[in-house]
Amino acid sequence: MYNVNPDDILTRVVRYELLRDNDRVFIDVHAIMHGKTDARCVAIPTNVLSTWAERKYWGTGDTEAEALDACLARVRGLSLETLFPDTLAAPGPQEQGQGQ
Repeated sequence: MYNVNPDDILTRVVRYELLRDNDRVFIDVHAIMHGKTDARCVAIPTNVLSTWAERKYWGTGDTEAEALDACLARVRGLSLETLFPDTLAAPGPQEQGQGQ
């Protein structure tokens, strides 16, 4: 149906934005168009740097709504630091040794 390699996974992505405590988390819901996966839809929390959260925070389902709801249940009440622990803010001038 699609002109891709047999083992490729092709998804249609819908992006949601969750505003929380003056921060934002994107939730990208991937609907599988081609390829084999465990679920038809996967919702992945993503930060502004396009870093994906760990799989334990992903939601899956047979529909976009199911995957999104499952993801929202997993991230409810969690901070950005919890979701993206390895993502550090860009260093400011003083941190770079330029502020003195």
